[in-house]
Amino acid sequence: MAAKKDKRCNPRYDLHVHSIRKRLVDIDGISAKAAIDGIVKAGLLSDDSAKEIREIKFTQEKCGTDEEEGTALMFIEIEDENI
Repeated sequence: MAAKKDKRCNPRYDLHVHSIRKRLVDIDGISAKAAIDGIVKAGLLSDDSAKEIREIKFTQEKCGTDEEEGTALMFIEIEDENI
C-alpha cells in the first residue's frame, strides 16, 4: 500500500495580530516582528518567511487600563491552498 503524503508536515498560516492599547496608533505602527521571531526561536514555527506565513493582518482596539493592554497572535492554518 502506497504511503499518502501528509500535507500537514509543512503547513502555511495566515497571521492575525490584534493589539489592545490605551492609545490607538497608526496601523503601520503596530509591529509583531519581535513576537514572531520569538515564536520561531522557540521552535513553534520553523520559519517566518513567505513559505510559512502567507498573510499578516493587523487590528487594534482601545482599552481603559494598563492591565488590559496586550497583543494576541492568531495563527490560522491554511487548509486548501491553490498557489
